[in-house]
Amino acid sequence: MNEKRIGAILGFVYTGLQSVISILYIPLLLTGIGKSEYGIYQIAGSVIAYFSAMEAPLSASVLKFYVEYRVKNDRKNMENVLATGRRIFAVLSVFFCLVSIPVGYILKYSFVNTFTEKEVIETIGIFGLMLINLIINMNNYVYIAVINANEKFIFLKVSSIVTLIAQPILVIMIIQHWHYAFSIVAVQCFMNVIMALVRQYYATKKLNCSIKYHSHDKILYKGMLVLTLANLGVALADQIFWKTDQIILGSFYGPEIVTEYSIGAQLNSIYISVACVLGGLILPTVTRILIHGTKEDVSSYFIKIGKLQSYLVVLVLFGVISFGQEFIFLLAGNGYGMSYSVALILMIPYSIDLIQICGNSILQVRNQYGYRAKMMIISSLLNVGLTIILIKIIGPIGAAVSTALAIILGNGIYLNYVYYKKIHINVYDFFRNIRGIWFIGVLMLPIGYLINLLIFSNHYLSFGIHIFLFIFIYSVLLFSFILSKSERDLILHKINFLWKR
Repeated sequence: MNEKRIGAILGFVYTGLQSVISILYIPLLLTGIGKSEYGIYQIAGSVIAYFSAMEAPLSASVLKFYVEYRVKNDRKNMENVLATGRRIFAVLSVFFCLVSIPVGYILKYSFVNTFTEKEVIETIGIFGLMLINLIINMNNYVYIAVINANEKFIFLKVSSIVTLIAQPILVIMIIQHWHYAFSIVAVQCFMNVIMALVRQYYATKKLNCSIKYHSHDKILYKGMLVLTLANLGVALADQIFWKTDQIILGSFYGPEIVTEYSIGAQLNSIYISVACVLGGLILPTVTRILIHGTKEDVSSYFIKIGKLQSYLVVLVLFGVISFGQEFIFLLAGNGYGMSYSVALILMIPYSIDLIQICGNSILQVRNQYGYRAKMMIISSLLNVGLTIILIKIIGPIGAAVSTALAIILGNGIYLNYVYYKKIHINVYDFFRNIRGIWFIGVLMLPIGYLINLLIFSNHYLSFGIHIFLFIFIYSVLLFSFILSKSERDLILHKINFLWKR
């Protein structure tokens, strides 16, 4: 098995572990630091997210140009790319430090009415430590680019998995003695320093990476800048869209409300990450179809991927509708009633985007990603404005409602217009082909209610039984009424083959 394939498998393992650990992490943190401290942690994280949005576009530009010169075996320019990237990251680090001063004052005066003085000071302190953490990460990206360019995916994924497992273990150990959100960020910073040194050693000693500034390359600077700016707008809009709600809620209601909201938002994030596993795998096929295929081929593949996505999305969404409240109770205990509502309000409309994940790849390949970029920027601004208005009218839940409205208008209506008019996807055929799957999902609601009624759940074992029965009945209904004869025969053949083995 080659490096790429093992790396891909480890990528799936990482995504799975990340989802599981994210779920298990919540009750442990709530028990260790409390509801208020957890809210402070989430707010500081939401603020730093705006800064971190600049990381990915810059690191992507370094990787692109480094790979180009590596293919040409141009070592001098390879060294120059890394040195140029490091200089840009250094300048950006100084910029972040300067900007953090007014941001600190904004945080101080934004939360003065809803936070205690101690909570305000702690929020600013956590933000400062998160900024240091960000700068460490950012200046390590040149070495990550080298590792990626050399296709050492196993090392990269294994190191990420080690960090993913070790970090929460250390956090749980530390918060037993120091019950503060600051402790969490301190551990994260420590782990990042360790991993940064490990990756630097691997890149320099094992891959013979060399960073030398040879000359001021105007074309290189311009190329990096253009590529960075092209992706930066989308990245910033994404952060504004998903993170601003918590900041606004914190300024109006305090940290405990933020905790309730963030748990619901986190369930939605896990939902998105699980549903997007297929996204990275379809890009090569989309590229091939767009080059060699017809409009009908593109539309047919869009529908095919939409059906596959719907199988998973419907299962998870209607599972959360049926058992989400019970799950949150087991996860966090009493006092988190709003979290369930927030999760559903966010998950239901965003399901449209998840089942149309193929459209995102098509826009990228056809160099029409600007449509999505414009949508995200407008949606994020609309979301902020609506959040401020709605939380005054209907309370904290208004933040989720405003996000849902922005998703419906942007991802649901506008993007479907783009798919239909600009890339000629038969949207009507798409929804007609998946309606049966969603009908099964609706049918699962009374079944889920009966499962809850017949099997009382107050611990993880009984909850696990609920989930097993739900998945089993859902699979039987899909197999019996939705799958074609050829699809059923293929599944039976695979089962028979595995049974014999």
